[in-house]
Amino acid sequence: MGKHSSPESATFWRSALIVGASRLGVVLLILLVALGFWRLVIRRDEPEPPPEEIPGEESGSLPGIDLPPDTSPTPPAAGQGRIQVLNGSGVAQKLSGAEAKLEQAGYEVVARANTSRPYPATTVFFQPGSQEGADAVVTLLGVGVVQPAPDSLDESIPIAVVIGADYPG
Repeated sequence: MGKHSSPESATFWRSALIVGASRLGVVLLILLVALGFWRLVIRRDEPEPPPEEIPGEESGSLPGIDLPPDTSPTPPAAGQGRIQVLNGSGVAQKLSGAEAKLEQAGYEVVARANTSRPYPATTVFFQPGSQEGADAVVTLLGVGVVQPAPDSLDESIPIAVVIGADYPG
């Protein structure tokens, strides 16, 4: 037998460790390739999980609000309302048009962004104590529903408008 065959030899254990690590590496590589194949090919037919729902939404449609025609609230004077505008329509021009309309009415647009999913209906979210202002925004825009703000919205901004596909722009 050769000098590496004796288990008492340090060289034997070093060689055994190298061979074992090489085999473990090959096994891990095979597992990673199999996992990648499974995720790309086999799971492709599985549906995506539904997007996270905002509290108050039910089955993709939001309830409308009914305001009596003669008692519609009026928007506050210039500089009295901080507002966040989010684009849920996927159309940049709708967001720009809504922002311009809100700024002309005296709202200060302090934040703007796109939503993570599309919104079929324009939705105005309000923080506690700001529902009257949210109703005024719906009146100003001519479309929308009012909902209490979910926890994910910035509490320092009293009203957040999500421009939906129904906004005429």
